[in-house]
Amino acid sequence: MTDQLPSFVKYPKIPYLGGLEVFPGEISLFEKIDGSNCQIRNVKGRILLGNRSNFVMNRRWDQSIGYKAWIPTFKRWAMKNYSLYGLPQDVVLFGEWVAPREEESDPEEPHSRIEYSPEFENRLFLIDVGLLNAEGNLERFLDYQEAVQLLRERGIEDVPALPELRVAKPNKRDIERLLVEGLPGKFAKGDMEGIVFKDYRVQSAGDILARKWLLKPYSEISHERELSPNDRYSTTPRIRKTYYKLLEQGLEETDISSDLLFHAVREDIIREANTNPGEYFLSSRIKRFMKTRI
Repeated sequence: MTDQLPSFVKYPKIPYLGGLEVFPGEISLFEKIDGSNCQIRNVKGRILLGNRSNFVMNRRWDQSIGYKAWIPTFKRWAMKNYSLYGLPQDVVLFGEWVAPREEESDPEEPHSRIEYSPEFENRLFLIDVGLLNAEGNLERFLDYQEAVQLLRERGIEDVPALPELRVAKPNKRDIERLLVEGLPGKFAKGDMEGIVFKDYRVQSAGDILARKWLLKPYSEISHERELSPNDRYSTTPRIRKTYYKLLEQGLEETDISSDLLFHAVREDIIREANTNPGEYFLSSRIKRFMKTRI
């Protein structure tokens, strides 16, 4: 008889920030990794793996779908990494899995994926370590350096940590200028996708994307506050991520209509930004995406 799986602990979604003033004090800054969110747990000597939405153990995954092809590779990597049995049972290791860059599916969108150096592909980067309470619910995240030290003490191998870019109260204008001009990534080929901000004291986080990941080039935008909600939130990268999230939840490609995708993206925008996107604007971008998707 198979042991029942514990309750799945989701990694909270990190919202896009319109400003840094939400962080009152010192924060930690990291390069934003453009990968797939995943997790690892050690439960009674059994290694459990998950993506953003659920466990991926004992489940059939369609490897013909490019975006989901990383899951079997991730599972093979984890099964060969015996050091993972050193994880304490009261933590969840959250990471970002970087798969090889896919071919561009939309010629009008040249920045659909960040390209990483070969030595960083098919690798799991440490994002956070969550501490569970007695009921198995997420209690808090360990400070990043505390998480790095825990993995080191437990002998966990092949899970590279992200270097902290800066630990101080950032200057909003300087950070935005760096993202506009391009901030070279340590792992990405060229500029990084953006910066992730974390305040472990209040367990809060957010990120800011570089301007080139918006649909309009920065030359057409004079300042962040002039971006309309449509330009800021109804982006093709968001549509793509929502589409693949539906696939990861078990839907087939034939199940995902433009209407279903529209409502899923709309709910995501409302949940994150508390704003209702323009119906015609979002529908047009979804229709274009559905014509060019893999």
